[in-house]
Amino acid sequence: MYKRLLLTYLDKYKRLDTQILEKELKISEQQIVDMVKNIFKEIGYCAEVADALASLTCYKGVLPQGAPTSPYLANLVLRDMDKKLMELCGKEEITYTRYADDMSFSSNKDIMVYWDALKRIVEQFHFRINENKTVYYQEPHRKIVTGLIVQEDRISIPKAYKRRLRQEIYYCRKYGVLQHLENTGNEERTAFKEYLYGKAYYIHMAEPETGQNFWQNWIK
Repeated sequence: MYKRLLLTYLDKYKRLDTQILEKELKISEQQIVDMVKNIFKEIGYCAEVADALASLTCYKGVLPQGAPTSPYLANLVLRDMDKKLMELCGKEEITYTRYADDMSFSSNKDIMVYWDALKRIVEQFHFRINENKTVYYQEPHRKIVTGLIVQEDRISIPKAYKRRLRQEIYYCRKYGVLQHLENTGNEERTAFKEYLYGKAYYIHMAEPETGQNFWQNWIK
């Protein structure tokens, strides 16, 4: 399902729009938990049950990546903001998509003209834009959406991402997983092999042969 959602999201950007604006939402941990609680209350659960469900579906104040509940809850939490943004973008011939907290806007127009209007809508719903993770692409630069290179005929993984995964596997083999985690300040990380498998699967979604190579020849 994760693969289908992501590739459907990215397919909108394979057309030849000349500009892409990527933004990341900045949401506090308590804000996420409170919003998730409110979602369960709206469905009809009492406050006590809503609190319990929020504690089950949130981890350390976030919707954990990979949890089957996270995409659905994120869509419910952000549905009103999405509606407003889509209304504006529909009028101005801008393609808007969101994957989790990553928002992307694509058009042949000058997207930056609409920056203030887009920002106002986001802030209207008490969210903020992470300015440090806002990226603007314009031809002839390559399009990168949610970390993937999007071209008219294909989607691919940046070389740097694959290189970092190879390095992590190399150091795990050379020093052992525990020593590698200690060297990188990640002693508390658990299920590290599954984490590496997840990265390889992410590669496999866009580049099946490369991902398969990681599974068969690197991660064992």
